[in-house]
Amino acid sequence: MINENLLKIIKSDITPILLILIGLISFFGSLVYYFYALDNIGVLLTLILTFFSLAIILKKANHNFDPAANNIKLSINAKDWAYLFIYLGLFFIALYILYSSRTADPIASPWQAVPAKFFIIYALATFILLISPANPLFWLKITLHYFLSFSVALIVYKIGYGFDPFIHQAALEVIDKNSYIMPKTFYYTGQYSLEIISHKIFRLPLLYIDKALVPVLASILLPLTVKFSRQKIFNKEHLKPTHLNHGTLYPHTKDLGAGASDNPCAKSAGHSRCGGKLLLLALVIPFSIFIVTVPQNLAYLFLILIILLSLAPINYLKAMAMVSLALAAFFIQPIAGIPAILFLIYYFTENAAIKSVYKKIFYILIFFSTSFILPFLFYLLEKRNANFNSNGNIFTWANFNNLKWPPAITPDSENFILNFVYLYGFNLKFIIILLASVGLFSLVIKKNPLIKKYLFFSATIFLAYILTASLNFNYLISSERSNYADRLLIIGAIFLLPFILESLYLLAYKIKTEASAVKIPLYIFICLLISASLYLSYPRQDKYYNGHGYQTSQSEITAVKYIDSVAKNEFIVLTNQQLSAAALREFGFKKYYKNNIFYYSIPTGDKLYSYYLMMVKNPSRQTMLSAMDFAGADEAYFVINKYWWASAKIVDEAKLSADSWFIINNGDVYIFQYVK
Repeated sequence: MINENLLKIIKSDITPILLILIGLISFFGSLVYYFYALDNIGVLLTLILTFFSLAIILKKANHNFDPAANNIKLSINAKDWAYLFIYLGLFFIALYILYSSRTADPIASPWQAVPAKFFIIYALATFILLISPANPLFWLKITLHYFLSFSVALIVYKIGYGFDPFIHQAALEVIDKNSYIMPKTFYYTGQYSLEIISHKIFRLPLLYIDKALVPVLASILLPLTVKFSRQKIFNKEHLKPTHLNHGTLYPHTKDLGAGASDNPCAKSAGHSRCGGKLLLLALVIPFSIFIVTVPQNLAYLFLILIILLSLAPINYLKAMAMVSLALAAFFIQPIAGIPAILFLIYYFTENAAIKSVYKKIFYILIFFSTSFILPFLFYLLEKRNANFNSNGNIFTWANFNNLKWPPAITPDSENFILNFVYLYGFNLKFIIILLASVGLFSLVIKKNPLIKKYLFFSATIFLAYILTASLNFNYLISSERSNYADRLLIIGAIFLLPFILESLYLLAYKIKTEASAVKIPLYIFICLLISASLYLSYPRQDKYYNGHGYQTSQSEITAVKYIDSVAKNEFIVLTNQQLSAAALREFGFKKYYKNNIFYYSIPTGDKLYSYYLMMVKNPSRQTMLSAMDFAGADEAYFVINKYWWASAKIVDEAKLSADSWFIINNGDVYIFQYVK
């Protein structure tokens, strides 16, 4: 018979248990995949290891469980249900608008297909959330709102968004068929194991699982984790000045009075009145990292969850959730996983009962590790690919000239709405710095010990960013060279999250104390900011921003099928990344030639792509012959899309050198054939 306390643990602490479960499946799935395979036996072995480990964790947690600390009574009245039904009505209208806007056309932004009325419905739904009372139903609504915010690309792009997801989807298909893909790597496997195991258990199509993984997990886990952490922060058991509540984000001082009856953000019916609003206000910061599934985004999500968990007082289950997520993040994408593991080492060292002199030694080691490990790994990657580097230099001090303070921009050349959106978007860095600074100042005044760990890690990651930015990455195309440094910049900003949350908490507290005549206009302004953030979170094509990330279209699917049907010899295709994505979707990793060259040009450090760029600048037979010689092929195709800049001129010039050409869908795509 299951122990009664164990049932209470599962009921009251379901969030860390869920996070432990997800983290362990990802971690053990990676190990099983790397040392064996993810066939049915591998999946079974992963689940056995996962649930055996979870049982041990729960058994140990059972010895430290205090049922009185989790005795929460909930009450919901008719007004709460009314707010829920109003929100659900707006939510389903918004979903219907998105679904009705689904398209397979080559659009550069979902907003080219989604009508403006969607933003009106979205803003109204946000307003309903802002005026809704804090209760259990509120957390359901905020989860739905997060899903609505994160799933625009998921719903609107019928074929798929971006390029990298197509690579990972092709890899998943190979793993599903063969149980592994060669060469085996330890990175990415954390995501692949989650997806393959979900596919084999629930029998859902892998394509749907991959597309929805990050948007759905972020929509569910972010609210759950904030709710869990906020409950622990405001739990009266933690109001005592013990060493355990040194990890709380908001010390219960007289001016905030979290436990006081005059605090409008105090705990009520087991919930913080401002906790859910805090999560809603967080949407004012654009959330592009949650709109598409790639390993880096999933690792970002796990890192954020770790930081959110670290804000609450330490306990065994929470610690195990943080460890499992950090291990999973390492096997998903080490760029986020390594900082996550180093942060946990710092976190547990700080809470350990060891001499301060030893702690200082640990802090110094962690500082140098965090600052230099990732730049060193990027250096090794650059050195390994130095044969692509034209001048042989790996470092260049000239790159530091690009690290300039961004200028403030006041857009004024378009309509009021677009000017407002980009006034916010162009100056977002200042806004994030301002939010972090206000939060930091607030915590300094409160003498909160949290300041040290997050400021420490953010500073070390920013140092790693500066060092990484000094690398050339010349083996990548010019538009890709800043990607690795930019990822570190995002991670550094993620470690500022506690300070940003503190600012948003103070804002929620301030708004809550205002009269309705002031509160309602503030709510309207916040709705506008969140709607602007939604717009900025997705690819855009407007007078201020020209997005080049077109959706892979049905015309491109038709084109790759046609090329495959007419090619008679070993062939290569020089084209943009979206048509290459269509080839990955239809044929996977079908062909590789000498120098490990994929038969379609791809922009991620592939030399074949440089030949494509040469063709769009000056189409010539000699360039195509050189590309065939480089790959070892006898036949080549140059493909140009109608939406490509100066496509008409390129098409006319290519006709002069090609052996033959084909037209797809009335000129949406032109295919030029070259044969040796």
